Amino acid sequence: METWAALLQLEIAGPLLLFAITLGLFVGLAQWLDGHLNTVPFCHVLFRWVGQPLFRVIPLLLFLSLSANAFLGWNTPVSPDTVNGLVTERLSSLINALFIASLLLPQLPVLTRFHAPLLLLQLILAFCLLFRWQMQILGIETYHLLPGLSEGFIIIALSLAMHSIGSSWARAIGRWVEHRYHRKQGDLLADEMLAVLLQSPALILYTRHLGQQAEWFSG
Repeated sequence: METWAALLQLEIAGPLLLFAITLGLFVGLAQWLDGHLNTVPFCHVLFRWVGQPLFRVIPLLLFLSLSANAFLGWNTPVSPDTVNGLVTERLSSLINALFIASLLLPQLPVLTRFHAPLLLLQLILAFCLLFRWQMQILGIETYHLLPGLSEGFIIIALSLAMHSIGSSWARAIGRWVEHRYHRKQGDLLADEMLAVLLQSPALILYTRHLGQQAEWFSG
């Protein structure tokens, strides 16, 4: 119940909605550019391997900057200057990690059919990095990034169930958009935006696992 209640909190629901909208806009823009670069093979390939992953990183960074405190429950007894310095120092590492994840994870055969869980993996990677930096601020060397067996099973099952629901909803939205506005690929944009919203319960379960450790250590 706490997971679903968390979705009603403004500091979580607001960034999630903004993330869904910005991701949809950037993915739509990427699709438009991809179609217009077909006539220039080199630019088309370059955009596919650099531009499209980068277009996913930008909304992710915006989401993290707005939601990290709420999802992880940060409450570190460290001066803001120290925290800001560490984040600034590691920002390039975060961008590189998200870019590589956006580039390589979709190439894995096992993940090509599971777009929404792929997004969840990228978000989990980002929060893992932020949590590790938080532990460095606190001077803590022993912590657990992986949840327990039962909790991990619940996260995976919830993610796959929400993926199935989101895919069916996205197909229905795509058919409606094509019939109403005579535009194709509406299901792709709907799938991207629904993935953000429907994968959020699984993400909250995971980040709560991290955040509870931070509370234990700082308390």
